[in-house]
Amino acid sequence: MAQPSPAELLDLAGSCSCLAARRIARAMTRAYDEALAPSGVRITELTMLVAGGVAPDAPLSRLAEVLSLDRTTLTRDLKRLEDRGLLHVVPGEDRRSRVVRLTEEGRDVLADAFPRWRAAQERLGATAAVAWPEVAEKVAEATA
Repeated sequence: MAQPSPAELLDLAGSCSCLAARRIARAMTRAYDEALAPSGVRITELTMLVAGGVAPDAPLSRLAEVLSLDRTTLTRDLKRLEDRGLLHVVPGEDRRSRVVRLTEEGRDVLADAFPRWRAAQERLGATAAVAWPEVAEKVAEATA
């Protein structure tokens, strides 16, 4: 098998949609993290606080699905927020499931972070989210 030439590798680096999306995602994450820094949370943590505030009865498996995280990653990240006193992971109704409950401190952080998030959203021109189901469908079609 022939090795790709430097020109072919440069073409890949300059035209790869996946690489471009990852670069954009990292740049956006940095911008949101900088805006949220005075609140003491990162954008990834904010999304978990929001999920806990929006769906306090949702089991962790459902939150993992909605946040596109594996259960292990979600559990690890929630533990960090729990250690900081921003939320509690408690047994759900059937005792087999676990759910997220924001603490008063978590609600205060969320209240402080929300206008900072909104300002970052406007500054980035991200007034409407990309519909994840549409993106997932296109990726699934392209990889089928």
